[in-house]
Amino acid sequence: MPTKVLSMEKTRSTVSHSVEETFNNSKGCSECVMTAAQKLQAHCVNAASNKIWYFCSIRFDSNNFFGTADVSITRTYRNVKTADDQEAFHDTVWQLLEWVKMSAATKSNRFGIGKINIASQDLTIYGMAQCTQDISGLACIGCLTQMSSNSRQGCPYQIGCVAVTGSCRLRYEAHNFIFTAEVPLFPADQHTAPAPAP
Repeated sequence: MPTKVLSMEKTRSTVSHSVEETFNNSKGCSECVMTAAQKLQAHCVNAASNKIWYFCSIRFDSNNFFGTADVSITRTYRNVKTADDQEAFHDTVWQLLEWVKMSAATKSNRFGIGKINIASQDLTIYGMAQCTQDISGLACIGCLTQMSSNSRQGCPYQIGCVAVTGSCRLRYEAHNFIFTAEVPLFPADQHTAPAPAP
């Protein structure tokens, strides 16, 4: 009898046409998923479960994982450059990330973005938080809180950082990697974030 395998794919809402990220729109999403699937097939031939993070992500498992946050494997990638005024940078970035975390957890698409200006360093920092849409708002904020903790430890003063796991990702950069028409400015465009839905 064949083994039942469940799968999920998620394309980041920021996938774009940039040099760094060559996938764009729905066509780009399909291309990204196909590329990621080919990598899984090449490197994980007989695996009953696995996941890959690319500019999109794919996860498959013989166990039902839908609705359960997966933080079993995490990865953190950091920019080698550090901020000039490290304490001011650190405090400002974490204000932004707290906002985008709550924004992602309270939206049905589980996606939050924002930017913040650091005038003393002539920097604009862009932030993004994203969860898979199968998990609840509370599970999303829990997953992102762990990614935030990983980022604080792995990227204390870096001007860019990505923390990912099976169910969520958190990212900030000193350049616009989001590529949407409008990225809200924190705190000027923001109000108090609502509590995440259970």
